[in-house]
Amino acid sequence: MFINATGFYVPEERVDNQHFLELNGLTSEWIEQRTGIRSRSKAKAEENINTMSMEAVRNALPKLPYDITDVDLIVSASYSPYDTVATAAHLAQLNSILKMRKRSIFLPPAPHS
Repeated sequence: MFINATGFYVPEERVDNQHFLELNGLTSEWIEQRTGIRSRSKAKAEENINTMSMEAVRNALPKLPYDITDVDLIVSASYSPYDTVATAAHLAQLNSILKMRKRSIFLPPAPHS
């Protein structure tokens, strides 16, 4: 077994440390000094674990040295209250099976910027 491609997705919206000063009185300097964090990513209302993971799959596809239908195993590790039973890997696997049957991959539409 080999890892042949990896993908990622980072939501565009950012939340900086100033947000926490207004929320709980922690200054940006205090947070950054203790954690190194200056800002965080925040998913849009229409984004969830499945839509973001499929974006990561889209990101990985060009790096794959063969067609997605030749992939035997997709590994994903996450937990979200959005979807506690099915996983992003199941969704990606289903999409590759559909591609084998229809020869066109079904991915949810990419979010508009």
